[in-house]
Amino acid sequence: MHNIDRGKDGKSHNPENGRAAEETVINFFSSLNDPDIRVRPATPQEDSGYVGEGVGSKMIDVVVMQRDAESRREIPSMAIQVTTAQSQDIRLKKMEEMKNMPFMRLYDMKPQDTAVPRVVVFLDPGEVEKFQSDPSFERNPKLVEQIFAGVENSLAFDKLQTKNPKEQQRIDSLLASLAIQKKDWQARKSN
Repeated sequence: MHNIDRGKDGKSHNPENGRAAEETVINFFSSLNDPDIRVRPATPQEDSGYVGEGVGSKMIDVVVMQRDAESRREIPSMAIQVTTAQSQDIRLKKMEEMKNMPFMRLYDMKPQDTAVPRVVVFLDPGEVEKFQSDPSFERNPKLVEQIFAGVENSLAFDKLQTKNPKEQQRIDSLLASLAIQKKDWQARKSN
């Protein structure tokens, strides 16, 4: 959440709110009832952007890891950029970046690993602040809806951008898993 989150006046948006939003997304994925999912913050290298394997700058905040059934090891499955920016210009810039690079390879990936889909999650800063005061996803359903919507919309968009069957299969698997998690969350919310 560096240069792209600066307004036209060159001033940065509240970085504390950005970090709180990233932590909220990490906590959300950690709260899901899926033992095969682990979430980690992006490394400083991943967050600041870097060039690798013939592609341009990559800025992400959160990496979702999943246990791969075939290799029986933990692999990255999604690279998430989280933002609380309200500026339409900044939001469009983030969407343009995702359009230009819907899949990415992280440095810790092996050559045979399928590139991971890039996801952008837009969170309302007011909802993030509410969650910081009352850290219960059940009592902050709008925030959860924003996370689910960001992931679902990004994955659907990414799928349209690729013809690679492995990337399409990964997205189908992620969307199926997300649908189960969403149904589970809705059941918990209604209790």
